Amino acid sequence: MMLVSGSQLLYGRRLGKDPHSVQSVFSVDLLISAAASVLVTAALVAGVLMGGTASLTADPTEKKMLDQYLLGQCIGIPALVLGQQLFAFLSLENQTRRTMIASIASFAVNAVFDYLCIIPLNLGAFGLGLSSSISVLVFFGIQAAYYLKGKSELKLSLRECRWKDAPEIMRLGYSGALSRFVEMFRCIVVNMLIMTHVGSAGISSFAASNSLLGVVWALPFGMLGVSRMLFSISIGEEDRRSLIDTLHIALFRGGLLMTAVAAALVLCAEPLTRLFFRDPADPVYGYTVMGFRMMPLCMPLAVLSLHFACYAQSTEKRALSIVLPIVDGFASVSAMSLVLIPQMHMNGLYLANILNGFVCAAVIVCFAWLSLKRPPRTLEDLMMIPDSFGVGAGQRIDISVRQMTEVMAVSQRIID
Repeated sequence: MMLVSGSQLLYGRRLGKDPHSVQSVFSVDLLISAAASVLVTAALVAGVLMGGTASLTADPTEKKMLDQYLLGQCIGIPALVLGQQLFAFLSLENQTRRTMIASIASFAVNAVFDYLCIIPLNLGAFGLGLSSSISVLVFFGIQAAYYLKGKSELKLSLRECRWKDAPEIMRLGYSGALSRFVEMFRCIVVNMLIMTHVGSAGISSFAASNSLLGVVWALPFGMLGVSRMLFSISIGEEDRRSLIDTLHIALFRGGLLMTAVAAALVLCAEPLTRLFFRDPADPVYGYTVMGFRMMPLCMPLAVLSLHFACYAQSTEKRALSIVLPIVDGFASVSAMSLVLIPQMHMNGLYLANILNGFVCAAVIVCFAWLSLKRPPRTLEDLMMIPDSFGVGAGQRIDISVRQMTEVMAVSQRIID
C-alpha cells in the first residue's frame, strides 16, 4: 500500500511539471514492489517452517491449519503486490475496462476455486489460501498482458530509473500503509478474542467469509487508486474545483455502488456459505451466514473513511492521515470487539466492523470542526481546504470529453 499510494502521488505531482520523469516513477515502483513482495513471501514461508505460528495458537491442529493457510496465501503475494501497482497505473492508460475485467475475473475465479479446493480436492485450509492466490494471479495476469503487448505509454525500463525516486515514493506513501500495518495488530487481538470466546469454529467462519469478501474489497480499493491519482494531479495544478469534484464523485457514486454490492452479498449469504460448509446444524455454518449478512454492511461507510484517509495523505494533512488509519485499522474495531465478542460472539465482531464506519465518520467531522472552529456544513468544509489554495477562475478550463473523436478538438482548443 505504501508503494501504491506513494508512486501515485509522485506521478501525479510530476505529470504537469516534468512528464518525462514519470517513466522513472513507474519503473522504480514496479522494481521495488517486486523485490519487497519476494522478501515478504520468503519471510512468511520461513516463519511457518520454523514454527513461528506457535505464538498465535497453542492447539496443534489449529496451528497446522494456520500454517497451511499461510503457505497457500504466500503463493500469491508477489502477484497481489504487483497487481495493485498495475491497477493504479492502468487508469492512466485509459484501461479502466481492463481493470474492471481483472477484478470481476478475480472474484469469479476465487469463488470457483474456493469450492474446488475445499469440496472435490479436499485441500482444507491450504485450499482456502491457494484459491485466493490463484485469483490474484489471474488479477495480475490480465493487467500485465497489456504491458507485455508493448502498446502502453508507460514501460518498464532500467535505463529510465532514477533511484532517488524510491525514498520519495516511500516518504509520500508511508501514511497510506499505516492502516495495513495496524490491521496486523487488530487481527491478533480479534483472533485471540475469537479463540477465547468462540473457538475454532469462529476462526474457520471468519477465514471463510474473509477469503471471499477480500476479493470484493478490490472494488473500493480500485476506486481509491483512481481517486488518489486525481487528487495528486489536482493538487499539482492547484485545481480546487476538481479536487472537490473528485471526492464528491468517489463518495456518492462509489458509496452507491458498494451499497448495491453489499445488498447482493447479504441476499446471497446462504449460497455463499454453502461454498465452504454444508451442515446447517454446525455452528460454523451459522457464524459464516451471519458473516456474509453483516460484514458487507460496513462497505458503504468504508468508502468514506478510505477516501478521506487518502485525501488527507494527498494533501499532507499529517494529523488526520495518521489518526484516521489508526482508528479505522486498529483502535475502533479492537476496542468494540473487546466489549462485544464476549457478549455476542461472532455477531459482536461483525457489529464492531459496522459501527467502525460511524466512528471514522465522527473522527472526520471532529477534525473539520476543530480546524474551522465551527461545525462543518458541506463537503468542502469537511475537506478543510485552505482559502489560499486554488488558481483563479480565469486560469481554469473546464471541458468534458465523452468520445475519443473529441480529444483532438479539445487539445487544439486548450492550445489556442
